[in-house]
Amino acid sequence: MAKILIVDDEEMIRDILATFLSREGFETEQACDGQEGWEILQEIPIDLVVLDVRMPRMTGLELVEKIRADINLSNMPVIMLTTENRPEDHIAGYDTGADDYVAKPVEREIFVSRVRALLKRVA
Repeated sequence: MAKILIVDDEEMIRDILATFLSREGFETEQACDGQEGWEILQEIPIDLVVLDVRMPRMTGLELVEKIRADINLSNMPVIMLTTENRPEDHIAGYDTGADDYVAKPVEREIFVSRVRALLKRVA
């Protein structure tokens, strides 16, 4: 099953998402900010990244830029998950290279279906 990296500075959010995904058979890794997420991406094979926009050390947008600039990771599917739900926030996420943009709070079934859809598209 696919391995998903969850990058969010809120531990409770990471744990909830990990529970949603593990119940569906996915493996998860967690990072507390963009910098830790980047370090994990350099060490562990990951199939999809779910990340928050606003985080310390490295924002989600900065992490997406690094992923898209890396030849080994540039095709990595990325879902932005954030409370920033204005149209301009969605546009910034997509313009940076995110594949999907989900507003918090997230519905479990919808979130998992979006993960599955992205993984199917890149398979």
